[in-house]
Amino acid sequence: MEDLASAARFLAEEGFTSPDRLALEGGSAGGLLVYGTIALHPDVAAVVVSHVGIADAIRSEFSPNGEFNITEFGTVKNETEFLGMLDYSPLHRIQDGVPYPAVLSLTGINDPRVEPWQPFKMTARLQAAGSPSPVLLRVSMKSGHGGGSLSQREERAVDVYCFLFDRLGVEVRPIAH
Repeated sequence: MEDLASAARFLAEEGFTSPDRLALEGGSAGGLLVYGTIALHPDVAAVVVSHVGIADAIRSEFSPNGEFNITEFGTVKNETEFLGMLDYSPLHRIQDGVPYPAVLSLTGINDPRVEPWQPFKMTARLQAAGSPSPVLLRVSMKSGHGGGSLSQREERAVDVYCFLFDRLGVEVRPIAH
């Protein structure tokens, strides 16, 4: 999270972009990364897209897939690991009144790896924090941890790009033939 925030700041400082023209996107543990980055550094990007992202590091190990992630993320049963998890858990770092970037969280209702309640809770928490930017949730009723049919992937991509283009002010013009 610190590394991603540093990279975003570097891009702005070197003139490659600015925070109001930067998007962060990640999925699963990468969703944890982008959620956590904006929770700790809400000023580094204008928009975040999290695909099936982990939001609550504290409760994750109690989900069906959670036990497999203990070696990577830690366990609440060990005090030192619990405190570390609490420190990086995005859901637990959101503060009221902070102007967070626009966020689009995506989840599949049949996701066995990152249960849908995680993006649900993160979306609700960000909305309750009172940020002026839109915070939206996209739920696929037919897919799980990403994937899905070709048409599902295409529809998801269209929604993501429309959100990104809208929030970043990208003008889309028809191609002249």
